[in-house]
Amino acid sequence: MFQKNALSTQTAARPKVLTVSRDKLLVNIRQNILSRVGYTVTAAENATEALVKLASQSFDLLILCHTLPNRDKNLLKSKSKAKHIPVLSITDPDHKPKSDAEVDCLDLVADFVAKVRALTPPNAPMQRGRA
Repeated sequence: MFQKNALSTQTAARPKVLTVSRDKLLVNIRQNILSRVGYTVTAAENATEALVKLASQSFDLLILCHTLPNRDKNLLKSKSKAKHIPVLSITDPDHKPKSDAEVDCLDLVADFVAKVRALTPPNAPMQRGRA
């Protein structure tokens, strides 16, 4: 259970991200990347777990993995819209590559972080109490 008093002031000011994926490896990768660039990351393995966390905690961004069924994505998108939480939905990894050359993994990580930062800058003041 989330307890504010257990967090340091520095951690409490960091934007909070909820990432939802059925793939634990992808969750770990996202947690490591986002934690290193200034986010507090919470993970959920399925829509049910995510809904409980959305109801009991506040988040600044919801990240939905391509591993989730569309019905779960749609449900979570509607719940996050009602709470005014931006959603970043990760697409299928089988999309056509940019070129025949192998895509540099660091470019993919940088692109991912840029998309997250565009939605929730890590050092921006938090907007709470939105209607």
